[in-house]
Amino acid sequence: MINVTDLHGQSRFVNAELIEYIEANPDTQIVMTSGHRFYTAMTPQEVADKVMAYKKDCYSVFFTSPVPVKQGEENTG
Repeated sequence: MINVTDLHGQSRFVNAELIEYIEANPDTQIVMTSGHRFYTAMTPQEVADKVMAYKKDCYSVFFTSPVPVKQGEENTG
């Protein structure tokens, strides 16, 4: 979930995994895969940055954990 600010200045948590696209015309709309639209005071780039930070945090465990090495084998990765 990412925290976005709506047009009234209230915090709203949105499931970043269900965002289909973000558009600005002129208000920024977050369009979900269900078709629901959320309007936010943030720019599309700010929302995209939050989504990328969320995904980086979620998936970093797959890329930062050391690969276990069996005794007698060399760790090449």
